[in-house]
Amino acid sequence: MAGVHGIEHWTEFYTRYGVTLQKRFFDRFLKGLDNDWKKQPKVQLQVRKIDGFVQRAEKEWPLARTRWTKLYLNPVDCSLNRKPTEEAEKVEFQALGDGVTFMTPPLKKETEITGPIASKLFVSSSTTDADLFLVLRVFTPDLKEVVFQGALDPTPPLHRVAPGIPS
Repeated sequence: MAGVHGIEHWTEFYTRYGVTLQKRFFDRFLKGLDNDWKKQPKVQLQVRKIDGFVQRAEKEWPLARTRWTKLYLNPVDCSLNRKPTEEAEKVEFQALGDGVTFMTPPLKKETEITGPIASKLFVSSSTTDADLFLVLRVFTPDLKEVVFQGALDPTPPLHRVAPGIPS
């Protein structure tokens, strides 16, 4: 069983719900007890919505119906495109400033992003050390940021990857 949780990790591990789930797993696979574990979904997702999470059972991970999509950064106009730029370009920003935001055109329909997100960047810095924070954010067509209820942050973005923060 795999789980993707939307709230803080201790709810899934240390509450009555989490401990009961773990004990059922251990009873089945460590003690060999014939319990109802076969009914447990192999993958249990919590899909983020504006007003919370919707729990959904799946049969595999990554999802077989995933449409793997590569997007390329275009430093000239700070867009995300399906094709890489022809020329090697660069974008510069101040380390303690607001950073850089790359955007897609407005999406034409509701889109679910479920699965691994990865990035490949070539970076140089004027300092000997640098931390990069990559954030996937959602904006309305009129460029208002859509934020979500989080466990520890009341208005987190859709997804955040940073040193020390697992994706």
